[in-house]
Amino acid sequence: MNARGEVIGPGAIRFERVLRGPIERVWDYVVKPELRRTWLADGAMDLRVGGAIEMIWHNERLGAAGTPPSGEALSLSGYRCTGVVTACEPPRLIAFTWDERGVSSEVRIELTPGAPGTDTVELVLTHVRLRSIGSVEGTATGWHTHLDFLQAVLDGHPELRSYWSIHDRYERQYADWLREHSFTTPEGCGLLIALPGGGWKLEFRRHYSAPIASVWHAVTEPEGLDAWYPAELRFERSVGGALTETFRDEDGAEAGVVRGRVTAFEPPRRFAFEMEGDPSSEHEALHHPQSIRIELEQSDGGGTDLLFEHRFTYAEFATGVAPGWHYCLEFLTMHLAEASTPAEGLDQKLRDWYRAWLGERPA
Repeated sequence: MNARGEVIGPGAIRFERVLRGPIERVWDYVVKPELRRTWLADGAMDLRVGGAIEMIWHNERLGAAGTPPSGEALSLSGYRCTGVVTACEPPRLIAFTWDERGVSSEVRIELTPGAPGTDTVELVLTHVRLRSIGSVEGTATGWHTHLDFLQAVLDGHPELRSYWSIHDRYERQYADWLREHSFTTPEGCGLLIALPGGGWKLEFRRHYSAPIASVWHAVTEPEGLDAWYPAELRFERSVGGALTETFRDEDGAEAGVVRGRVTAFEPPRRFAFEMEGDPSSEHEALHHPQSIRIELEQSDGGGTDLLFEHRFTYAEFATGVAPGWHYCLEFLTMHLAEASTPAEGLDQKLRDWYRAWLGERPA
């Protein structure tokens, strides 16, 4: 196995290592704070889907004493990051989000017993949904360095040089290597966030030069909604009011109806609703309840800031709805600007991008 990380898609990198076991021992070093701090970070981890995690870094404490950290390295001493567990199958799998500085990525660590007759464990670590090649570079450098420390600790030879001296060497190597893996994130890319207790939130933000009254009209009135919303959305304009989404085929015939209720209606700032799950639907994603929230805020420059949020519990839903909503919001932008439709082929480009960036989510 190659110790260097492998780029497996836009914003995604994977590491593979063979470690000294047994598997239960390696698992403990991954999930128990008092052991994890010897190679990665301190912090509690609630080992259930939806459970909270916390990572607290003190990289200057790893390895031999070296030059005291300065600059960015010094600022990262004691740095805290939070997240949510998205999969947990002891002692083989732990996955969790990495939520910091307004973005959310996801880490997945899989352990498999090694070859028969050996006391080894194969570790596969995947980090996905990084938003730039700079993020991939920094993340890859960090993981490579930390995995070196994990391997050394498990081998009983933790006498490595200081963390930052090793990190700096890898940083130069990854900077050179990743030049050929540059990628561009679509403008207005959605943010996928795991929710405490389980479930997911897909979030988009947009800014429009139009006044808030015009945007409110576009997201709540039939003639505005029909210009961008993917279904015929009709509702009673009060909390608790009935709501329907009517989907139609290419010929205009009714193809399905989803029912729900309004949960917030506060002109001209907030509109939210939830949709019931339909176990009889041929689409599994529609078996589960969902909710939509749209919030508007007038910006200082006179335009309008929009927050669009879709919550759901069916994890695999993300790869379909993320490009769909991104594309629909392009139509909203065109509608407010009284412009033509989005560029030809944009819908397929968005599907390809999100499928690669999000990956096919495991069950």
